[in-house]
Parts: sequence; structure tokens; C-alpha cells
Amino acid sequence: MNRFGQVSSWVIVAAFALVVGGGLAFWWLRATVIAPSCGDVARAQLDNAVKELRTRIPSLRFDGVGDSCNSGGEVYASWEHDDLGQLLSDAAAAGCRVDKPDPADEDASESLTCKTAGRDVVLIFEVGTVPILGELFLA
Repeated sequence: MNRFGQVSSWVIVAAFALVVGGGLAFWWLRATVIAPSCGDVARAQLDNAVKELRTRIPSLRFDGVGDSCNSGGEVYASWEHDDLGQLLSDAAAAGCRVDKPDPADEDASESLTCKTAGRDVVLIFEVGTVPILGELFLA
């Protein structure tokens, strides 16, 4: 292999290492700083999202905040609402999107996705109970 071939090989190896290293660094930064699913930062983002949704959808009642981080889960907030029609109209007025469940999944829950000042949140709930019980997760 001539000198040009050796230099080209090292450039390719260096570029590949840079791309892989950059991808891993971005993944780590997103998982720990920008959008973590557990820990103090995630809990603060969830608290801010709950406060914001309380003002945008006043009829939504939050019961508490919890986490399942020890078992690989995430932070969440429990909520309830008395009327599905009012919930959907209030959520639409607040700029939330109604997500259609997968028709192939018989156990699929209904969900709403709402943008907040910090992170998007997903409100998951089962239709058919009164009051409607659900959980809010960070997206």
C-alpha cells in the first residue's frame, strides 16, 4: 500500500470514529440533560408540565406524581377527569392532539399529546370509566 492509501485509510477510520463518538455523545446528552426519563431533571420538567396543564385544562385534576425508575420506568403524574367530551374539547382548545390508538392492538389506550413550554407530554387514559383515570408521561 502506498503512502496515499495509508493516509486515506486513517482518514476514513478517523471520520468513522468521529461519527460514532458524536452519535454516542448526543445520545448521552439527550438521555441525561435534555430529555431524561428519570431523576431530578425529569421530575422538575414533569412538575412544570403539570403546572402548565393545570392552567390550560383547569378541569383536569392531578392526583400526584410518582416514578417507576427503580424498575427501568419513568416519572409520571396520575390524573382524572369526569367527562370525556369536555376533556377532549378542553384539550383541543389547549392545543393538544388526539392520538388514535392502533386498531390492531386491542389493549391500546387513548392518548393526547400536548406541547408545553418545556417538553411535550402524553396523557394516556382508558375510556369507559367514570371518572376517567389516566397518567401523564414526558414525551
